[in-house]
Amino acid sequence: MDHNHRKLIAGDHSGKVKVFDLFSGVMINELDSHDQTDGEISFIGYGNEDQTVITCAWDRFIKIHLD
Repeated sequence: MDHNHRKLIAGDHSGKVKVFDLFSGVMINELDSHDQTDGEISFIGYGNEDQTVITCAWDRFIKIHLD
């Protein structure tokens, strides 16, 4: 969740990272995904001050996304 608890950030086994509005349930953003064959998301973190989303996956990459 973001610092205002209005967005849910979810990752899946295919490396996709999506942002949902918690009030409406609508997907509002799809972030840069990890490798589709070996990119299962293992960690999602939110940087409160700079509003970044940090993702780690089994493809051994760490990505920093702007929210």
